[in-house]
Amino acid sequence: MMELKSFRAYLELEKRRSPHTVTAYHQDIEQCFSYLLDQYGIDRPEAVKPVMIRSWAVTLMEANCQSSTIRRKMSSIKAFYKFLQRRHGLEANPVIGVSLPRKKTRIPTFIPSSSMEQFFDQLPQGDSYVDVRDRLILHLLYETGLRRSELLGLDSSRIDLTQGQIRVMGKRGKERIIPIGQGLSDMLRYYMKKREDHILESSEDSFLLTTKGTPLSVRSLYGIVRTYLMSVGQLERRSPHILRHTFATHLAESGADLQSIRSLLGHRSLASTQVYTHTQIAHLKKTYLQAHPRGQKRPVGEPSFIKKNG
Repeated sequence: MMELKSFRAYLELEKRRSPHTVTAYHQDIEQCFSYLLDQYGIDRPEAVKPVMIRSWAVTLMEANCQSSTIRRKMSSIKAFYKFLQRRHGLEANPVIGVSLPRKKTRIPTFIPSSSMEQFFDQLPQGDSYVDVRDRLILHLLYETGLRRSELLGLDSSRIDLTQGQIRVMGKRGKERIIPIGQGLSDMLRYYMKKREDHILESSEDSFLLTTKGTPLSVRSLYGIVRTYLMSVGQLERRSPHILRHTFATHLAESGADLQSIRSLLGHRSLASTQVYTHTQIAHLKKTYLQAHPRGQKRPVGEPSFIKKNG
């Protein structure tokens, strides 16, 4: 489909979406038109009607797809048709008006504050290049809230130890500045020296390198994080994003305002950051119950304000 090829080029070159995002859009659109061709014999975008898109959504629900997955797929199709309207003069967007399953609010998985000392205590304590690098990776993820792609895309020119900050290139090529403390600055400085001593020659700009001087891969990063998250309780997932969630959650628990957390995370909308308010409220409730004289739970029975006669 020529329209899909031009849409993909638009996402890559003009919108500067990540390869992962572009692939997801492409696969969603291909899946939709495969269904339309099979069920209705239609392979032209202009021939698609809302009832057909609604039928596909129902089919996805019957296949037990999660509501978030269905909403993402519909968002992909909607974006494709918006592109066709702007660039190819298509009149109607068949996705508009199609009811979608309600989005479930997922509470992000994070490491409780009480478990952080345990987590840091079991990090590598050696002085080898790998130990120094892996220790830094885990501190960077927790102390800056970087995304996986942002960490792997980091280069030395974006780290300013004098100013105590890192310039991060986030989604859609948007740059943000993240402040770093003295402890993390010292770790970064030591890693740079260790890398220079260990890796004599490397033409790579990447900040995090393997022992052979090549950029650290996504698979290697996941392996490092998973290894050290194994010691932390019953986590549903063990990925770099868990430490990003933990970073944001601990900021919220400590009273940081949502706008500041949004800026640090690089969220486009405050709505994406509001998921962390659940922990803020839970933390306040716990503090109230523990500290307020009237906050303690009473034994089951008559309320304390009822006085018996006689």
